[in-house]
Formats: sequence, C-alpha cells, structure tokens
Amino acid sequence: MEQQYQLVQAGTQASFISSYEDEIFVDIQREKYLKDLEIQEERLKEQTVHISKELENVRKAWDDLNNFQYGKSYAEQLSKAVSADEQEIEKLSVQKKELEEKLKTLEAEWTSLEFNNRECEIILREINARKELLEKFLADDEQYQIHYRNLGDASAESMSLKEKREKAGQELENCRAEAERIKSILYEKNTLFDRTRESYRKYENAGEANLLDDSYEQMEQEYEQLLKNQKEALSSLEEMLRGKLQQLSTIEDALAEIEVDQKDYETLHYDRQELQRLKSEVSVLEAEKIKADRNLGNLRITFGKMETMLDYAAAALHNLGLTEPLEKSRILQDYDRRLKNLKSELDQLHEKEKAASRLGDICKSLVGRIQDIITVAYVPIGDFGLEEDMEAQFTKLKDSYRNARTTENQSRKACQNLYREIRRNYLGKNQCVTDILESLSTLNLDDEQIRFDIVYFYMEEFMKKRENLLKLSAFYDSQLENIARTRNQIIDQCISHAALIYDDVKLIAQSSKIRLTGKSRPVQMLRIDVPDELGSDMRGRMESYIDHSLQTMVELCKAGDGSQEKKWKDKLTALMSSRELLNQLIGTNKIPVYVYKIDLNDKNNGMKKWEDAMAQNSGGEKFVVFFTMVSTLISYIREVTRRDARANNMQESKVMIMDNPFARTSSEHLLKAVIDIAKTFNIQLICLSDLSQSSITNRFSLIYQLSIRKRMYSDRELLKVGNVQINKGGLHENERLEHVGLFQKFQQGSLWDWVDQNG
Repeated sequence: MEQQYQLVQAGTQASFISSYEDEIFVDIQREKYLKDLEIQEERLKEQTVHISKELENVRKAWDDLNNFQYGKSYAEQLSKAVSADEQEIEKLSVQKKELEEKLKTLEAEWTSLEFNNRECEIILREINARKELLEKFLADDEQYQIHYRNLGDASAESMSLKEKREKAGQELENCRAEAERIKSILYEKNTLFDRTRESYRKYENAGEANLLDDSYEQMEQEYEQLLKNQKEALSSLEEMLRGKLQQLSTIEDALAEIEVDQKDYETLHYDRQELQRLKSEVSVLEAEKIKADRNLGNLRITFGKMETMLDYAAAALHNLGLTEPLEKSRILQDYDRRLKNLKSELDQLHEKEKAASRLGDICKSLVGRIQDIITVAYVPIGDFGLEEDMEAQFTKLKDSYRNARTTENQSRKACQNLYREIRRNYLGKNQCVTDILESLSTLNLDDEQIRFDIVYFYMEEFMKKRENLLKLSAFYDSQLENIARTRNQIIDQCISHAALIYDDVKLIAQSSKIRLTGKSRPVQMLRIDVPDELGSDMRGRMESYIDHSLQTMVELCKAGDGSQEKKWKDKLTALMSSRELLNQLIGTNKIPVYVYKIDLNDKNNGMKKWEDAMAQNSGGEKFVVFFTMVSTLISYIREVTRRDARANNMQESKVMIMDNPFARTSSEHLLKAVIDIAKTFNIQLICLSDLSQSSITNRFSLIYQLSIRKRMYSDRELLKVGNVQINKGGLHENERLEHVGLFQKFQQGSLWDWVDQNG
C-alpha cells in the first residue's frame, strides 16, 4: 500500500488559507463543513481502531520474530552471498553489454550486407540486360566465350553474397536469442539479489541462535505456518473469551434479578443442608404470608364497617346542629370551673391588648424616626420579627442601612467608571456592542432616585443584547477552533514535508559510497551531519515558527494593499521554503557538510569540512568533490523516481557531458577517482577537451578529434570531424557528428529551489 503525503508547497499557501476561510466564515457552508468534519472524525476513529489492531498484530509478530535467533556466521554468510550475487550481477552486466555491443555490430554488418545485396541485385539486372544483348548479337559477337565466363563468375558471386547474407541473418537471430537468455538470467539474478538483500536487512540485527540443518526456505515456511497457527489460536481464544463474557453477563443479570451483590455471590459457598433449611423457612414464610393476607382481608371488612358507622354519627351531629363532636376535655366536665377559666383567659387578653397598644405607640415613634431617614412604604414582610429591645434593633438596622447605602454608592461609581471605560475602549469597534452602549447612553446613571421600572426596562434590553453577544461569541469561538485546527494541519503538513527532506538528506549521504580503485571497501564520499533522531521539541519549534510567520504575514498585509499580492506571495514562499522548514525541524540553520579528499598519500585521505575543502583543496580535488556531489544527487533523484515508478534499477544509466573537465584534473589518482565514480553510478562520460596526453585518452573507449573551421565568406563556423580513435575492442564508428548547435541556455539554480518545485 503506497503512502500518500500531503505537501504544502510554498507557492500555493495563500490560496490554501483563503480556501479554509471560505469554508469557515460563510454561514451557509459552516454546517456543511461541520458535518464533513464529523464524517472525517468518524473515519479517523475507524482508521485509528484498524491501525491499533494492526499495530498489536505487528507487535505480536515482532515478539515472535525476536524469539528467532541465528548464529554469528549467518549474517556473514548472507553478506557473502550478497557480495557474490553483486559480483555475479556485475559479470552478467558486463556480458550483457558485450552482447549488446556484439548485437549492434551484427546489426551494422546486416545493414552493410543489405546494402551490398541491393548493389548485387542492381548488378544482376545489368548482367541480365547484357545477357539479352549478348543473345541478340551472339552470332556476330566474337567475344562470346569471354562474356559467358564473366556471366558465370557474376552469377557465382551473386550466389555467394546471398549465402553470406543468409548466414549473417542466422547469426543475428542466434545473438538475439542469446541476448534474451542473458536478460532472463539477469532478471532471475536481480530477483534473487533483491530477495537476499531484503532477507539480509530483515535479519541483519538478529541475535545469535543454534545453527539448524533446515534450508532458509523451509524455515520461512515454518515461520509462516507458526504465524498462521498463532492467528488461529488467537481467534479461538477470542471466541472463548466472548463466550465467557456472555456467560458472565447472564450471571450478572440473574444476580440483579434476585438482588444479590456481586461480592456476596463470589464469597457464597454451596451447602446442601443450608439449602434444605432455607426451603423449609420459605415454606413457613409462605404459610404465614397466606395467613397475613387473610387477616388483612378481615381488617379491610372491619374498616369498611367502621367507616359506615362514622357516616351515621356525622349525620346525627348534623341533625343536632353541630359540625364537630366535642373535645374529650369538654365532655362530662365541670362547667363552673370551665367558665372561671374562660374569665381568667379574658383578663389575660385585655392585658395583652394594653401591651400591644403600648408597643404600637413605640412602633409609631420608630416609624417617625425611620421616615426622617428614608421614605416609608407599607408592605407585608413575613420573615421579619421584632426583638425585645427594639431600640437596639433600630440602631442596628440603621447602621446596616447606612453601610448598604455606602456600598451601593461605591458599586454605582464602579459601574459608572466601568461603563465609561468600556465605552472608551469598544465604542465603534463592533456594531452590536455599539448599539448596547448607545442604548445605555440615555440612562442617567448619576441619578440616585432612578425608578426601578426604568432600570428594569434597560436590564431587559441588556439581557437580550447579552444573549446575542453570547451567540456571537460562541460563533467566534467556533471560528477560532477552526482556525486553530487549520493551524495544526498546516504545522503537521510542514513537519511531514520537512521530515521527507530530512530523510532524503540522510539517504543522499548514504548513497554516496564509491568503490575506489585499490580500496577493499566502498568509501563514503559525502557526509551531512544532521541529527540521527529528531528531538521531542521539534513540534514546539515548528509551532513557534509558524506563529511568527503568520504574525509577519498579518503585519505585511495590514501595512499594504491588494496591489502588493506578488510581494506577499514571495514573502510567503521564502518563509515556507524547504530549507527554512528543515532548519526548524532539526533545530539549527547550519548543517555541516563533509567531503572525502583523495590524495596520493593514503594517510592524507579522509573527510574534510566543506569550507576547508573549498579553501585548501587544489583545483582537481575540488572538481572531484563537485563531480561526486552532482553524480550523487542525480543518481539519487533518478533512483527515487524510478523506484516510485516501479522500474528496474539494474537498467538505469546516465550520460553526462562536460566541457574541459581535465584543465585542473590531470593527476593520475584524481582521474582514477572520476572514472570510479562514473562506474559506480553507471554514468557515461562525454568530455570536450583539448588535452591529448595518454593518461586521459586511454581511459575513454572512443575518441573523436573535432575542429572548428570558419566558413569562407561568412561569419558562421563549422565543426569538422577528424580521426576517430578506438581504445576498446568491439567498438566501431557507426555514427558521425554532422552538425551541432546551442539548443537552450541554462542558468545555475539552487538545490532548495529545485526541492520546492518538485516537493
């Protein structure tokens, strides 16, 4: 399954942000956008569940894989097998090239034979015409025998040419069949090499184990069978777990039905005698329940009879003119004593009346004193009660009133100051807030005698506006959440893009290994010191950088107008460039680059910092560094492109044309390094140079001697091809350089610009 990455290209940032704004701030599309987000959230949850399951399976498989242990010699055997396969592939590649060259030679011979055949056919037609003429003038021609012999020789020569052509065609077919056979062998070796390399990478870090007699394929089959058995066992265990869970759910339902606690059920032990005792008690309780139900029925009948008798008694009282029966204390008691008690109660009531009158006078005086302080309004108050010392109570209430009045004045002044501050800060900035402030401007807040109904009207209007403000605030909160979500998506995309560049930088350095002549192991020609692992604070750095970039763009947009859109895009492109994102990802804007220096003395060979190499290396050594850098980048880009296209890497080749590359690179050890680099990356070199020493020419298979001549009576120049030197057997001059011209001018660009364009 191919991984798909969403990359944020610097040139499309402005349109990306504006697209989100259209979806967020338009009321009609907001609900649709929220629904889409909910659908995406559900999909992400499902994917999270699937990923969790797959991750669990991978962890189990990893645990099983860790149980496999191999001997120390197993990795060496795999490494030797890989090296042997590489050597075999190199040999087959050489054979393939030789066969292709031989095929080209045979095709050239076939073309030459066809041309000769056409010439022979023309000659044969001429001979036939001559034969006819000879037959006409046979009687008069004295040279008949001579012409007849010439005719026989020409016919024999024509037949021999036909036989040669048929033989060459048969050889061509044989060569083509041999080439197909070599291609199939190469494909099989390439497939075997890929499998071996994958196995080597898979078991490269495996632990030591006992050496088994089984073959690698058999162990792979056993491993697959173990994985299959494990999955089947896991599915059966999951099925058993579901059954146990269902059984447990049934038991819990039964416990809930009989109202038994789970802990009591777990500690319960089965006892047959206890069961018999409980059954006997249940029987006794059922008999008592039946008896109690019978008694309850009798009581209900008795209660009905008593209600009937009560109705008869109430009717009798009504007939006597009474509403309720006498109290028990009044039935069959001493009426004289009762009358005396009533008189004493009446005297007590008169005393209470006088006390109430005196209390009323005191209250009236207090009311007068209260009226001197505030306006009195008589309203019923249920929870207020007078104390015995009403003077002290009055003093306390007066102090409380004054304190409340002071607090009320302070609160009113604070509200006035707050209103003035709000009006000064927010008037004219929002229409809804402006309407509220304008409506409050007609309310005289300095009036201490303002009526409640006026304040209530303003409060009612204010509460309505407050609800509108809360809705507007909720809407702005949702917009801020969407903006925050968009910001997080941009940060994630920037981190993903920078991580891709980070991985590419490490892989570019790893792919710069060259097999130099005289070295037993490949030499890494380029080293880029980026952190081996990204720190946990990379997201914080990226968030800070994105926030700073957004602040910069906001200030730039506020300071300019719509005519500066190109300036905004250029600034945004600079801020979101791949180099800046990579700097924020790794936490530094300086990435040390080291290149390998090649010297006649092996002790002086080694890595040097790029700045030191540019300052201290000779011209030829600098050319080797530049050639290594260009070859590594081109080969890596070609490899990634072909890998993404699922092409065969063994068929990949490149051609590089260089103008006067040996002006400074004529040393023997540097020339060897250049040729080794070209062989490693499978690069064909076409070099234009005026140097002809053997140390240079002997390293090329085919050499053309070209010269520029000025055309007579014209300003134009001609390219003349001279001698052709062939240094390798099997090569022929099959093409000639007829003319050459400047097709397109190129301008040196930046690597980071290329990365941004091809992100």
